[in-house]
Amino acid sequence: MLEKLTNWLREQLLAIWEAFTQFLSDLFLIWLEQQLNMIVWVFSHIPAPEVLNQQSLGSLLGNAGPSVSWAIGIFQIGPSATVISGAMVFYIVRRLLTLGIW
Repeated sequence: MLEKLTNWLREQLLAIWEAFTQFLSDLFLIWLEQQLNMIVWVFSHIPAPEVLNQQSLGSLLGNAGPSVSWAIGIFQIGPSATVISGAMVFYIVRRLLTLGIW
């Protein structure tokens, strides 16, 4: 009789402990979501500099001259920038998903 009572009490304590660990896990995820939302909100409210509002990359490179246009064409700057950007996004997403392990 005493063994059944202690086993039942042990099972109840294990269930409470499991519920408590799940609660802490959920609490951390809620906190992390709020922190990330706050960061997104801050970045969305930062205005663009006035200097950059009238400029574009095309206009800056167009005024650079024929030698710069030749170098951009020869070195394939557009496609290489796309590849480098994709690699950077992959690196950042991989680091976030694996929590920086590799």
